[in-house]
Amino acid sequence: MRYLYVMLLILLLLPGCQKQEEAGMSPEPTVKVTPVAATAPAVRNSLFKVALPAEGFELPTQALHSWRQHSGQKPQLVLFSLHPFLQPVPSACADQAKRLTLEGSESDLYTRGSYYRPDPAILSKQTVSAAINAELFSAITWVFPSPQPIESMNLEDFRQQAVEAGFFSAEEAATMTIADLQLTGSVRGTPITVVHPTQLPEIKSPLILHIDLSYFKGLFRDGVKTPVYDLLHDTAVGLRQTGWEPLETTLSYSTEEGELSLDTRFLIEDLKALIRDPAVLDGDMPALWQLRADAMASRIIAQNASALEYYQQANQLAPEQASSHFDLYRLNNRIGNMSQALEHLQQAVKLDKAYGLAYFEQLQPALQNGNLAEADRYHTKIIATAPQNPFFLLQYIELLLSQNRIAEALNHLEMLEQEKWSLHYHPQVPGALQKLKQMAEGTQHSLADYVEKQ
Repeated sequence: MRYLYVMLLILLLLPGCQKQEEAGMSPEPTVKVTPVAATAPAVRNSLFKVALPAEGFELPTQALHSWRQHSGQKPQLVLFSLHPFLQPVPSACADQAKRLTLEGSESDLYTRGSYYRPDPAILSKQTVSAAINAELFSAITWVFPSPQPIESMNLEDFRQQAVEAGFFSAEEAATMTIADLQLTGSVRGTPITVVHPTQLPEIKSPLILHIDLSYFKGLFRDGVKTPVYDLLHDTAVGLRQTGWEPLETTLSYSTEEGELSLDTRFLIEDLKALIRDPAVLDGDMPALWQLRADAMASRIIAQNASALEYYQQANQLAPEQASSHFDLYRLNNRIGNMSQALEHLQQAVKLDKAYGLAYFEQLQPALQNGNLAEADRYHTKIIATAPQNPFFLLQYIELLLSQNRIAEALNHLEMLEQEKWSLHYHPQVPGALQKLKQMAEGTQHSLADYVEKQ
């Protein structure tokens, strides 16, 4: 019963408690300042017509560091994403969030730009709200990835859903109108346009383009109707046809928080490659991409042997790419070749630690089978690849307590107690840690008494 209580306590600490609008805030942190130097307007070139740089970030919040470099030109943001990142920044967090947006380094934004941190100042889904509050953009264009035809867009449905999701207030939703197959209105005092992927507007003013991996999730239906490389190709061609000349193009993987599958992480890498070498659009599909596409098609019809051969060829062609190892992990895991699966997962993580979250897929069966030594090994790997997430360590403490490894659990609890926890997003954590510590110490004393009596 004691450890059931521990598990329930840990579950209470996980997401679902971030809507405490008027809670207090942690003391103002020390934030590294990255001055924005005055620069001449950037030279702009058409996307997918000439080679352009593209930055990829784990979290959308990290892109704020790049966006603010162009704030003097007041560009508009063009956002390709399933989520508009318009969750409001709570008033209690506004000052910290604005300071982090305007002064924080990319590292600061990573450290404090996710719910899964001890002391977040901005959540991923607040990224565009934070940018608006810092006056980085003159307008927002949100390209919503609906697979439905443009004619199906319904203004009243959009208003209702936007309010229910927390993107807009009721007053902001009421400003939305529809004309020429576009929704227009205002959010937090900034003009916003919502468009369908087939109706990308002409934009001659300065713009910053951001594409989040979730955009492809919104368009994807299944591997037959919407093959992922078709989605990638169609997106790139559509962007080229706009003639847009972005000041900067940023991309976000957004897999770290667990809402998007690691299986599609490669799409951001491939999109980045297309932006940097747009000539690929006019030639044959790169061999690596074709092999992956063939493997995915084979998997759909359960031809695992063929899929495995394609993935192996892709891995031989690009062993330096983490995704080619992850593909082999995924398929080998599926067909029960566990030694090969884990070997390729290890290689994938070595090349890109974000794939370490896949160890959760091995952790759960180990726990269910009562293989605590194996569960311990996978937990350790997860923590090593994602040390920035304290909740993984908290889950590991529960495992230690279940094995009466009290001294180890107490050491980790003391580490977590030393963290500065947000009074807004995680106000319950310090008290919960204290209760766990008291429970562990009580168990430690009980065990010591038992040993002494023996």
